[in-house]
Amino acid sequence: MTGKRIIAVMGRYLVAAGLVTGAVLAGAPVAQAGPQHHGTNPATTGCANGSTAIASRPVTDAYGAHVTDVEVRYSASCGTNWIRLYNPVPGTTAYKSIRAQGGDWLPVEADGGTVWSYSMQVYAPGSTCIEFSVMIQGPGYQADTGPYSIVIC
Repeated sequence: MTGKRIIAVMGRYLVAAGLVTGAVLAGAPVAQAGPQHHGTNPATTGCANGSTAIASRPVTDAYGAHVTDVEVRYSASCGTNWIRLYNPVPGTTAYKSIRAQGGDWLPVEADGGTVWSYSMQVYAPGSTCIEFSVMIQGPGYQADTGPYSIVIC
């Protein structure tokens, strides 16, 4: 495959493993903090309600041009983090991977055909560090957060 790279993420390879579905739902339940939210949808659990953006990191193409940003979200009420991004490149798929540092990676999520995309959430209360990686890929095109995962504490 000329012009394409496979991104190693802390010894793992990004491979499409699922489809992200859902949106922030009006009237979603208010959730309580706890490990029961690990690997769940922040919108349907109510964790997205009142969440805040705590960091963002750039996604760049093979030439170093800025494509979009990955936003890291935190829910104090659930003690969880997740990532979301705007994918401005038609015909591509966004692949997302996240974990609480030292924990297992959630399955890589593939989201194609939509401009907004988010990951499932990891239980990472307070200042627990998280790691994530994002790749946007399509025919003859790739942009990513870099060859390694990004750590946010």
